[in-house]
Amino acid sequence: MALSGYAQSDTLLEKEIDPIFITAHRDGRKLSSLSTSAVFVSQNQINMIGANRVQQVLSEQNGIQIVPQVNGLGSGIQLQGFNPDYTLILLDGEPLVGRNTGLLDLNRLSLNAIKQIEIVKGPSSSLYGSEALAGVVNIITERTEQDHLKINLKLANNRTSDINATGGWTNKSTDGLVQVSRYATDGYDLSPASFGKTVSPHQQWSGFSKFNANLGHHELSLSGRYFEEHQQSEYLVNEIATRGKGLINDWMINPVWKYKITPRLHSTLRTYYTQYSAVADYLKDKTNEQISSDDFHQSFTRVEWNPKYLISEKQTLLAGAGWVKEQVKTIRYGSADPQHQYTSYAFAQYTFKPMDLKEVNLGLRYDQNNVYGGQLSPKISFTTPIRKNITWNGSLGLGFKAPDFRQLYLDFNNAAGGGYSVLGREVLTSKLAFLQQQGQIAGYLKDISNEGPIKPERSLSVNTGVHINASPDTKADLGIYYHNVSQLIETEPVAQFINGSNVFSYFNINKVRIEGAEANITHRINTALNICMGYQLLYALDLHQLELLKAGLKFRRDPVTLSSVRMKRSDYFGLSNRSRHSAQFKINYQSEKSPFTGSLRIIYRSKSGLGSNSGVVQGGEVFISERSGNDVLDRYDAFIKGYALTNINIGWNGLKPLQIQIGTDNVFNKTIPNALPGLSGRIVYLNLNYTFKRNGQWRAMGLGIGTPCLKKKKKGINKEIVPCPKLWETPFRLGVVRLNE
Repeated sequence: MALSGYAQSDTLLEKEIDPIFITAHRDGRKLSSLSTSAVFVSQNQINMIGANRVQQVLSEQNGIQIVPQVNGLGSGIQLQGFNPDYTLILLDGEPLVGRNTGLLDLNRLSLNAIKQIEIVKGPSSSLYGSEALAGVVNIITERTEQDHLKINLKLANNRTSDINATGGWTNKSTDGLVQVSRYATDGYDLSPASFGKTVSPHQQWSGFSKFNANLGHHELSLSGRYFEEHQQSEYLVNEIATRGKGLINDWMINPVWKYKITPRLHSTLRTYYTQYSAVADYLKDKTNEQISSDDFHQSFTRVEWNPKYLISEKQTLLAGAGWVKEQVKTIRYGSADPQHQYTSYAFAQYTFKPMDLKEVNLGLRYDQNNVYGGQLSPKISFTTPIRKNITWNGSLGLGFKAPDFRQLYLDFNNAAGGGYSVLGREVLTSKLAFLQQQGQIAGYLKDISNEGPIKPERSLSVNTGVHINASPDTKADLGIYYHNVSQLIETEPVAQFINGSNVFSYFNINKVRIEGAEANITHRINTALNICMGYQLLYALDLHQLELLKAGLKFRRDPVTLSSVRMKRSDYFGLSNRSRHSAQFKINYQSEKSPFTGSLRIIYRSKSGLGSNSGVVQGGEVFISERSGNDVLDRYDAFIKGYALTNINIGWNGLKPLQIQIGTDNVFNKTIPNALPGLSGRIVYLNLNYTFKRNGQWRAMGLGIGTPCLKKKKKGINKEIVPCPKLWETPFRLGVVRLNE
């Protein structure tokens, strides 16, 4: 079973506040009352670590590991031992799309307008469906409560700049928010001797807006987002210098109508449309002759109705029904025609509070899909005090994940990324036969003659843990988790091209058991200083391979004699891309009496084997774990050694509206170029934040020293020049045009 923290938050200034957590039960609960394992990341925590992009925040949360992806486009998050595409990523409760090869690039999202990030660990299929088998990450934007304008500038090495501006306004019945940002970097090169960079230069522009209107019993909101990224890349493909240009577009619109029918009966109608596209062309460096091109277009439409009925003070019924249309069109599927999936679903969650238990939740969801048919996903969770200072919670649920378009129909060759191919199972046999006929296959790495069609994955999952208030200053979360997964879909190499690169496809590993434990301890030393420690133990095992080991049917090849040697159970390590041990140690300083802030964070990962990484790295020798020739990760294979990353920063807000922060991520410049290209080395940065807030009745602003203010009399047109009041006790004053109403 797996330990999973009950409800984690290490923010100093939140020690007396119990935040509202939305994602776990979809209706908002106090963090301390959740019946499932959850992590709450506040806006203050985000500011403390100097993060501007979502992935950096998630990488520093206990129980989450960053893993490389086979597509070479970056890294994803691993939650409770599951690959990244098993975690549902939401923005204000709506799913983000663009997993063209399983990876959802979270660096598309700026943090400047983010209020909080909520992470639910463990299966949430009873509320969210297929993609939530491992858990849910919900990125929640802020709601304007005070007129303000925030400007942020972050500068870092590799000529990296991140500029953000967010403005918000509010009055009696309406409020709104507008955010714009631009990110640009020259990338970095971990293998200078090779042509091209490990991460190529790219620039991003994005905008987000949200408008809310409270009309008594009705509440309307409308939000929209636009993102654009330009990429420039250089690769060496078969000794040919290749340049590429790429363009990514991503936009969405999300109207929501909430209606209080009666004090006990509420209704919410949500509509959502999003579209993602990525196109790229790869040309010879000298002649501009096209070598290859790539495109991926995805659209997602959802309509959902959520009624909520407050039966009594101790009983609540939350329900929902919806319809989803998803469309994907890409040359990677070997056809000009788009592929479609349609899903209709309904769910219900009944919450009640028995006398001896604090809360019990019963959930049930049914999905009907035009490709994989119907699926029922039940779940039960509870929370109860077992002593005055100890609360116990647990959940039991069934989850599923159906094969997606990519796993069924993908027919992709990345000529610009090393020549590797990824084939969906529906096209694998015919495509391999064609490649063999063309003389492109050097040998086979897996026998697929007896492999049937790929099947949906199914899981039985248990999460349970305790929350301990050891003292007013010390809190601990201890938990265990257990996932019994059948037909887990994994990427595996099938064959090898004559140029040394691999052909990959998707397979159901017969049965997989993922289990582990988590521990989180927070101790407040004084009102300004606290420490937080976290640890995860993780086992991810292929049960079919274990059966072969126990039966004495698994062998490895001796690297010296090349003879076969029978393996022992103790030789088996587990699934690749999983560290057995991971830990974190954080020290945070923040005081209301001091203008200084600071944080020190150390993130540790023990050794791990690397799975499919062909095409991930550019230049140098590619790291390969498989050395024993037996299709499993054992102790005789090559491992990425354990490592620790140290991040540190110091902030100063002595000018009050202006906050200055300097910091260094990866202080000791740890890199593993041939295995983890996302580990970029030491990053030194400067972070500047300037916040204008409403003071009196301002309508326009300007920054200056001794700037005069204009005061307009209530009647007449004469303007009187008066000195600006000191809005902050600093040598600087904020010039404000004030209108006396």
